[in-house]
Amino acid sequence: MDPSGLKRLDQRIAGCRACPRLVGWREEVARVKRAAFADWTYWGGRCRGSGRRMPGC
Repeated sequence: MDPSGLKRLDQRIAGCRACPRLVGWREEVARVKRAAFADWTYWGGRCRGSGRRMPGC
């Protein structure tokens, strides 16, 4: 897959709102940390796809 195709796929997946229940859950998890991770700095933003040169969150 060429880089532009991977970028479009990444945007399509990350921007998907087909399942309202899943969208609500992922947005709540981004706002409200689980107790197990209360002291971590994380999330809320997108994680990079595995096809990028420097993947990571």
